[in-house]
Amino acid sequence: MLQLARLLQENVVPLEDAILADLGKQRQECTLCETGPLIESCLYAAEHLEEWTKPEKPQVEAWRSSWETTVFPVPKGVSLIIS
Repeated sequence: MLQLARLLQENVVPLEDAILADLGKQRQECTLCETGPLIESCLYAAEHLEEWTKPEKPQVEAWRSSWETTVFPVPKGVSLIIS
């Protein structure tokens, strides 16, 4: 995620130029609505990714306490939200 945020930060001007050419949005509007929130969300996700992917040791019954019980969070896929 940090690499994606860095890629976006280094290429903000070409991205804004492409959005201006394709959609006709001005730089300020593009920064406020498109590139700024995207960079912030990538940085936020990178900060919280480690705590999300951390394995969890759940409490189990006494008869299963000798077993190695670990829950590894795994993403199920991607979603597309169109609004």
